Amino acid sequence: MMIFTAKDEGVRYGGLLKSRLIPYNEIRSIHIESNQTTVTTLQGEQIVSKSGNTLSMSSDGFYKHVVENNIGYHNETEIEDGQLPVTMEEFNAMSSNTCDIAKRIGDEIVRNRLGAEYETEFLIKGGEDMKVIYFYLKMNGYLVAMSDESKVDYDESEPLSFDNILAAYLVEWDPLTRSGKYGVTVEISNEEDLISYVNDSVRNFSEDFLEER
Repeated sequence: MMIFTAKDEGVRYGGLLKSRLIPYNEIRSIHIESNQTTVTTLQGEQIVSKSGNTLSMSSDGFYKHVVENNIGYHNETEIEDGQLPVTMEEFNAMSSNTCDIAKRIGDEIVRNRLGAEYETEFLIKGGEDMKVIYFYLKMNGYLVAMSDESKVDYDESEPLSFDNILAAYLVEWDPLTRSGKYGVTVEISNEEDLISYVNDSVRNFSEDFLEER
């Protein structure tokens, strides 16, 4: 079976015995449909995989490569799966209260579990490729460093955060306007899901943090 795999250095096409690497700076567009994936090079060559919508992600930076190399990108499967793509401006509007809601829940938990001097902070970070909500603990107004063992999820790009949630991810990139459309996770689109996740995350973290203190 011939499939595409997103690597750090480019998109690899092939199977177990034979494969070909297409560097990101040689790709014009990537189009993912329910029954095939098509990669078009800058020279106009079209390479098609009929093995379904498989674009295996072996690179965490795939979306960043798409944006940095201004690759036309369209993932039809995200739309078919019920994801209504939004612009970055629409995402910013949708998420404007997200961190405030999360902080209200988080502060109540850590102050009850850890002490009145503690509070939480939630920040949405990222670029045009994706957005992530990072969770932090503060004591007397200062960020608290902690061991990796007490964290719910570790992200080396934000070593002081104790957890994170993917908030928005690229589903379309228009090379003409250099702008994207994004799928939004349920923690952004549904307040109940956000509250449930923050509640479980901060409670679990607080218990582990207490054991190490």
